[in-house]
Amino acid sequence: MKKIKVHLHRAPSLSYEVHIGSDILDQAAVLMARKFPAGRYVVITDTRVEELHGQAVRERWERAGLKADWIAMPAGEGAKNMETVLTVAERLLELGADRNTPLIALGGGVVGDLAGFIASIYMRSVPFLNIPTTLLAQVDSCLGGKTAVDLPAGKNLLGTFYQPKAVFADLKFLETLPAGDFRNGLGEIVKYALLDAEFFSELEASADGLRRGDQAVLGNIVERSIRIKKGIVEMDEHDQGIRRILNLGHTVGHAIEAESGFAIAHGEAVGMGIAAAIRLSERLHGFPAADRRRTEALMDRAGLPAKIPAAMRAEALVGRLSADKKKEGRSVRFVMLRRIGLPFVNGGIAEDVLIETIEEMKR
Repeated sequence: MKKIKVHLHRAPSLSYEVHIGSDILDQAAVLMARKFPAGRYVVITDTRVEELHGQAVRERWERAGLKADWIAMPAGEGAKNMETVLTVAERLLELGADRNTPLIALGGGVVGDLAGFIASIYMRSVPFLNIPTTLLAQVDSCLGGKTAVDLPAGKNLLGTFYQPKAVFADLKFLETLPAGDFRNGLGEIVKYALLDAEFFSELEASADGLRRGDQAVLGNIVERSIRIKKGIVEMDEHDQGIRRILNLGHTVGHAIEAESGFAIAHGEAVGMGIAAAIRLSERLHGFPAADRRRTEALMDRAGLPAKIPAAMRAEALVGRLSADKKKEGRSVRFVMLRRIGLPFVNGGIAEDVLIETIEEMKR
């Protein structure tokens, strides 16, 4: 089991470790019981994860002496709202959870976002541990401290910064991940590759093994993605500067997700958003055509869509951007690229240029 320390320089006592390995649940239980002892723990998961892994996790943790109550929310992005927050909070009260009761998120990005948000506000905060079960959550959302729920106007519009006490990324969970959910994580991996030219070349060389689910390749890709993100988070914990480059592909991507009613998965929407970002970068900032072709070829090998559905109105997508939480005044900040490995934040793009680019991308 590998260990990566996330150093929080503003509050060193809140620094935490990300543990990566395959079949590490027994070790995770022992570490949690030793480092974060409590009379009770509460696992927050969703119905799909509970059905797949609930019994096995319960049995292994009971053998390790870790006792936990479970709360299973409905699966999917549609449950990431304030109604679910209130339902879970009421259940926590029924269970007698107090300010010393750690919450354990067991699931993908939706579960992690929602459980972290609840942990940050329940009784003015309780300890939070994250066990991501999807590729997307393991490479991206499991660390960094962003928690959120959605509003009808868009994704993640209510949220907090609240760091986990520890993260346990068990690659064994990925063996049961449906192909669509696995592909969902590839959008975030391509994002990290575009931020780091060396990683991009490595990903080009290992893309086929990654799609096959090769454990050695997966372990390396998850570790590399986490190391890239942790380095950026350490420099900018509260998303005020360089951390904004992690939004590459997300500005248009979140608009696509919301406009589709979340029928388009996050990773696929981010893929479309990345495709839009590199086209805009080529059009406005000299991003090399050769780099665009390399990126589109890599996305194709990963099974990520580079086109926006024809039925989706460009004007509606641009309208969604007005509710984007990255907006400052009337300007929406976009992450652009001068070349692979050289991102920057653009202060805003003209509406007509956005509409033209989106229309060009429709299939």
